[in-house]
Amino acid sequence: MEVRQGRELWIDIAGLVALLIVVAGIVLRWQKAYEKYAVYLLAVGILGLLLYFLYQAPVWYRTIQNLRLIWLQQVVYIILILGILGLVNFLGYRHNFTYDTTKEKRHTLSSETVKIVREIREPVRVLGFFGEGESDREPKREFEDLISKYTALSPKIQYEHINYTLKPSVAKQYDVTMGGTVVLQRGDRKVRITNLTEDALTNGLVELTESPLEVCFITGHKEKSIDSFEEDGYGDISRLLAQKGFTTRSLVLAQVGKVPDDCAVAVLPGPKNPLLPKEWEAIGSRLEERGSVFLLLDPFTDRKGNEVLAHYGVRIGEELVIDPESILRTLFQQTQAAIFPILQGEDSYDTQFEVVKEMIDEITIFPIASPIWFTSPAPEGLTSFSFLKTSASSWAETDLVTETVKFDEGKDARGPLNLSVAVEKDGKRLIVLGDSDFATNAHTKNLPGNATLFLNSIRWLAKREKYISIPAKQEETQLLNMPMGHARQVVLIFLFLIPILFLFWGITMWWVRRKL
Repeated sequence: MEVRQGRELWIDIAGLVALLIVVAGIVLRWQKAYEKYAVYLLAVGILGLLLYFLYQAPVWYRTIQNLRLIWLQQVVYIILILGILGLVNFLGYRHNFTYDTTKEKRHTLSSETVKIVREIREPVRVLGFFGEGESDREPKREFEDLISKYTALSPKIQYEHINYTLKPSVAKQYDVTMGGTVVLQRGDRKVRITNLTEDALTNGLVELTESPLEVCFITGHKEKSIDSFEEDGYGDISRLLAQKGFTTRSLVLAQVGKVPDDCAVAVLPGPKNPLLPKEWEAIGSRLEERGSVFLLLDPFTDRKGNEVLAHYGVRIGEELVIDPESILRTLFQQTQAAIFPILQGEDSYDTQFEVVKEMIDEITIFPIASPIWFTSPAPEGLTSFSFLKTSASSWAETDLVTETVKFDEGKDARGPLNLSVAVEKDGKRLIVLGDSDFATNAHTKNLPGNATLFLNSIRWLAKREKYISIPAKQEETQLLNMPMGHARQVVLIFLFLIPILFLFWGITMWWVRRKL
């Protein structure tokens, strides 16, 4: 008898030790100290308590009438349950697991996104600029739900919410002017997105993390300079390209004799003096080598380049584009026809072409421009896009001597006129635009549409116009069509049968306990 009592004492002590181990594990977990050891303590303690309860179950059953023992048992059970819940919560925090039960997988990232995110090797900051107003509340919630899926995939992605109304200096630092803007940052490179979808966010990450491509600006003929931040310079465009994953440099084509292979795109930004024949040959050779060229040629300049362009079914005209419907006339309250073509909307942009498909609401201004014409017959194997067009009331002015501007029937060509044409053939890409002033600092600083047009053109030429297309997940409405007879059975079961069964079970338990 004494041996049995001694054994019971040691078992009780072992149960108490197991309980203390569980408490120690919970305390360590709560204080975030020695988390690894906290998990081990919780596991060992809970296992010890389970063994203790299994051993003591028969004893407690025989002494069920002892109310103090019942109270202690309930307390131990509560502690055990809390310990198990704490362990499950901790493991769930450390090993996040979700399962999307929707048919369309609306809450799951696409396989393309998962692949891209897992390949990120450098830290990426995601800054969400949202205010506290009603208009920002729902976009903020939806975006944070989306970005949480990205951060769960890669520890390299870190999200931070910034209240732009309380921190206007931070918003100004990142050129954020409205709520609902997200900035992705890796080192000095930044990408801003306002369309807060998986497609836009993933493409932003691709743009941010891919290797830079070099854009070479041909010089030596009084072209626009990428080092100048004066009104007629291309300094702002060069800075924009640097932020979007490109590097820029000047290229004296007459000295090197050819466009280097490491130039993803060669740009000729408005030469005022004629190019040498060997320079046009070098540009033509670049195209023949499946390279990409962006020609921005102003009115009243040399047209020797048409010999090269003839192989691609286009030529740049010597006329001047006049557009009397230009809204610039309204802005400046002019009564005479405005020279400046100003484009906006579906009539101006070919929304099927990648460069301008997202620019339907953007305004672009071309201070002085020449039209681009298609040659006839067109060479075979070409795919051409006339993606910038003037209004139907515009015309190509041929009289460049007199000061009076008017349409001459039979002499001037009536619009719409092509301001820019893109050509693609066997991997070669070419864009010809009849104006270079539109991308100068004076016109990109206050006209974001002009900067976007130039950037998108470079992206298309560099074959980076479209990184990934993730179709929107359509929510399919699931309807339950139930015959009237089955509907009545459901009502009877849930409103009458189940409540009656619970009532009967309760009365039975009360009667049994009363007899004990």
